[in-house]
Amino acid sequence: MRDLEFSGAIDHRFPLTNWRIFVKARMPLQLRAIREKLVDMKEEIVHREILHSILALEVSKGHLKWTVSEVARRAKVSRPLLYYHFGKSKRAIMETCIALIGEEIYGLGTTQSADASDDALRLALRETRAIFQANPAITVFYQRWRAQASPLRAQFIAMEKRYHKKLRAAFSFLTAQDALVFHALMHGAITSPFLTEEAFEETCRAIVSWLKGKA
Repeated sequence: MRDLEFSGAIDHRFPLTNWRIFVKARMPLQLRAIREKLVDMKEEIVHREILHSILALEVSKGHLKWTVSEVARRAKVSRPLLYYHFGKSKRAIMETCIALIGEEIYGLGTTQSADASDDALRLALRETRAIFQANPAITVFYQRWRAQASPLRAQFIAMEKRYHKKLRAAFSFLTAQDALVFHALMHGAITSPFLTEEAFEETCRAIVSWLKGKA
């Protein structure tokens, strides 16, 4: 028999940074599975710390005008660890950043799919909003390079098209124009810094209502 006890605390400034898990288990396979989960969580934290450090430097210093040493210091990781997770050149590191933005913000990982339920939509909006609130450089980085002719702009547009395709697969009644509007509504809810908690909840209800009106 197993005896598992979990407790955790989330730092609202950065998802998953503060967590504690106390485990008592007698079954080695279950314990190994738990340990593997902890490793995955730690790796996700490292990825986010590095990603957000790079984006903050991109905003403050300019595109690729930072050094790997600056990223490592800001993220509080070693350079070998940064190279291991993101690549050995600044351009390779940026490619990894863009891929992680696609996974973290748009859910474009190969194993992820959109959930069409109201509760799942609200949860996705809340979790993504928390990421943007903790790291406002994401919004600045996206808005700056999405508006300028550059390879980054082309990558963002390709990412958006994949996301719109994903939305239409999850909500089959949406037209191509509807997918653009849906994305815009969610983007506003996620990135608007002036929304109070109550206003955010009302915005989520309005988005769900709009979506049901399209069905």
